[in-house]
Amino acid sequence: MFDIVTDPAAYPLEFETALNRGDLERLAALYDEQAVVRGQSNEIYSGAAAVRAEMQQLISARANITNTLRHILRYGDTALIIVDYVLRLTTPDGGPVSVTGTATNVIRHQPERGWRMIVANPQGAA
Repeated sequence: MFDIVTDPAAYPLEFETALNRGDLERLAALYDEQAVVRGQSNEIYSGAAAVRAEMQQLISARANITNTLRHILRYGDTALIIVDYVLRLTTPDGGPVSVTGTATNVIRHQPERGWRMIVANPQGAA
């Protein structure tokens, strides 16, 4: 299995590393089974199957991300993490696309499982 994320500040780098490697299993393990995610097309979905499908789309687009942690606001076993990112993708016709933004995400610490995403909002307040 995977090492658990023991520090909420390490979560953005763990996500970055997994996505840049195209490691679907690791990406899926970084999310709670009931996570709520705002997708690339602005749709809202939840659950492990939906998260895997979204991550697979990113991997298929040869996604490469650079995350920069801006803030962590922690209360007990829950933390809001604000992350600036640059996401580079390849379109179906082979063209490059670069997207920048500030994500507002909520992660929760779970005993034996570490910090895992429960709310992913890559579009931030937009």
